[in-house]
Amino acid sequence: MSILEKIAAPGTPPPTLVPGSDGSLQIEWHAHEFDIEVDILRVNEVSAWMFDHRTDVETELELTNDFAEVAKWVEDLARRATGNAIAAAA
Repeated sequence: MSILEKIAAPGTPPPTLVPGSDGSLQIEWHAHEFDIEVDILRVNEVSAWMFDHRTDVETELELTNDFAEVAKWVEDLARRATGNAIAAAA
């Protein structure tokens, strides 16, 4: 299962995919006052960073294959995206 399948939530805005010259891949979301960056360096070597502009909370993680915390971040982002869409339609 791919990392995106593990962390994506319904309503998640599409990420930006940034290939690195060293073969790494960065997955980024910068939306709704929320920044998430997942840097896949190689198999089982992943770093993740999150900054919530509303709360000034910043977190950085080194991961292998458990992406539960990143999935929570992406779920929060999706919730904000859905909430903003509902507010805009009202």
